Amino acid sequence: MRHYEIIAAGTLLLFRDYNQKPNFCSPQNLPTISYSSKRELKKIIKSLVRKNNPTQDYLDLLDAQRKWLENTGTTTARAENVLKIIKQFV
Repeated sequence: MRHYEIIAAGTLLLFRDYNQKPNFCSPQNLPTISYSSKRELKKIIKSLVRKNNPTQDYLDLLDAQRKWLENTGTTTARAENVLKIIKQFV
């Protein structure tokens, strides 16, 4: 659940082997970058941050993650999704 705080603080979420996690495991459908090794992670970080400043790719991904958080990660968004699923069966 700390994912929300990390995104809100302006930090990107990067996940080791995100693309291999079970579909129903959280977070779901998060725009992120998946890496498989420490070497790969270092390369990704170098492409996202230059001279201690975020690149445009960093800012674009952060924006996408914040939109994801607002649209799917908040309590309100989750409740709306639950109600939508219930309505399918009522």
